[in-house]
Amino acid sequence: MKLTVLTLIVAAALSVSACGSPLRQVYAMRGYSLTAPDTIKHVAILAWAPKSDPQLAELLAREASDVVKLRRDFLVHEAAAMRQTWAEACRPADPDSQESLNIQGVIVVRALDVVETEGQVEMTLEMELFRCGDGALVWRGEAGAKVDPKDEDLKELTRTYVAIFEKTAERFAAPAFVILKALAETIPSPFLTDDEISQKIELES
Repeated sequence: MKLTVLTLIVAAALSVSACGSPLRQVYAMRGYSLTAPDTIKHVAILAWAPKSDPQLAELLAREASDVVKLRRDFLVHEAAAMRQTWAEACRPADPDSQESLNIQGVIVVRALDVVETEGQVEMTLEMELFRCGDGALVWRGEAGAKVDPKDEDLKELTRTYVAIFEKTAERFAAPAFVILKALAETIPSPFLTDDEISQKIELES
C-alpha cells in the first residue's frame, strides 16, 4: 500500500473515530483460534455490488483492502470484484512453484443497500470471512451509515480513489470508508511470525 494512501487512511480513521459506530451485528465462529495452525492469514478480498454502478464493487474491494491492511494483520494478496462466488479466489499452494500463493481465506464485501438522497448516501455493507479449506464462515459483520459523500474530513481520502474510480468514488468512497473501517476493526486478526510480518511489509510496499 502506498505511503500516501496509508497516511490518508490513518488521518481519516482518526477523524471518524469520535462518531457513533455504524456496526449493527457481528457473528464469530465459536472456538476459532487465532494461534492454531489453520488460522487464516493469507487472504483475498472480493466485493459485490448491484450492477447499477459497474465500478462500485471494484471500489469497495480496493477500499476494503486498504483498510484491512492497515487495521488488521492479514496478508492481502488480491482485491477484486466478485465474478460468481467467493470460492473462486481460493488457491492452494503449489509445492512445485516458489511463486504459488496459498490463499487460506476470502474476505467478502457485499453492498446490501445503497440509497442516494440530496447531499447524503445511506449505505449498508456486509463483510464476511470464509475459510477456503472447508468453506466455513469464520466471521460476519453488518454495518450501515448515512454519510455526506463530500465530508470535509474525508475529502483527501476520497480524492485518492477519485483518481482511479472517478464519479463512483465521488459518490461512494466516503460512506464506504466509514462503514468498512467499523467492520474491519471487528474481524479476528491473526498473530504473525517475524517472517510473516516481513512478508506483509514487502507485500504492501
